[in-house]
Amino acid sequence: MSGKAGAARLKTQKLKNAERGQALLETALVAPLLIILLLGIIEVGRYAELAIVVSDAARTGAVYGAQNLAAAVDTKGITIAAQADANLGVNGQGANDLTVTPSAGLLGSGAANPPSPCTTITDAGTPLPYVIVRTSYTANSLFTSKQYTFNGCAQMQVAQ
Repeated sequence: MSGKAGAARLKTQKLKNAERGQALLETALVAPLLIILLLGIIEVGRYAELAIVVSDAARTGAVYGAQNLAAAVDTKGITIAAQADANLGVNGQGANDLTVTPSAGLLGSGAANPPSPCTTITDAGTPLPYVIVRTSYTANSLFTSKQYTFNGCAQMQVAQ
């Protein structure tokens, strides 16, 4: 009897070892796929955040410039406001990596040399002062050698 019981135990032990080996093999095959999926999710999330940050920086610059007519032509102040809001870091030359292009002018019918707006405006018949801020940021991919450029644009009517 003990011989049969010992053989049954040995057979059970071999079966358990085989199942452990199978689980290890499945883990070895699936783990790299899960890691690649996780890295892709991280990269897409990073790009989504950068798109929001660049767009919000343009809006912050436009808010600063829309305070009054003097602030609308203060390109340095608009740039500082947008870069401070973005907080994207500093490159080796000591300048912020976010490119800010502010412009101000009259938009509406009859405006001479109007700046290029982000979106079309409802024409009030008389030209109104607007501030337009465009932002741009180029980011390197974390896992490939590709570069992606994110752009933001905001326009606001200047308070008078």
